[in-house]
Amino acid sequence: MFLSGGGLTCEMVKQGSNNPNGDDAIRRIVTPKLNFEEKIFNFEVNKHFAYQIIKTTPEQPLVHDKGWLDFTEKGGQTRVDWYSDFTITTPIIGGLVGWFVKTQIPI
Repeated sequence: MFLSGGGLTCEMVKQGSNNPNGDDAIRRIVTPKLNFEEKIFNFEVNKHFAYQIIKTTPEQPLVHDKGWLDFTEKGGQTRVDWYSDFTITTPIIGGLVGWFVKTQIPI
């Protein structure tokens, strides 16, 4: 399954409208310390999808604007470019919180 290993699992909460993993799908990403629910949009099979984190457990002081993954074939392998645009809303220590969140996602 996509997004698994290193203590990270992914489970489908709601299947998408045009594809089980596609538009409007909701997935739960479980890490040892944080859980995320994300809603999928702009889904293109084997090429691209975008998502927005709609819930974190425990709740985190962040506003997630958009994340997206682009997939390209390169020499018989798949290259994945992963982007995420979010803001940590805690004044002064937001940078430290952002660092902590990144350390909780084993990539």
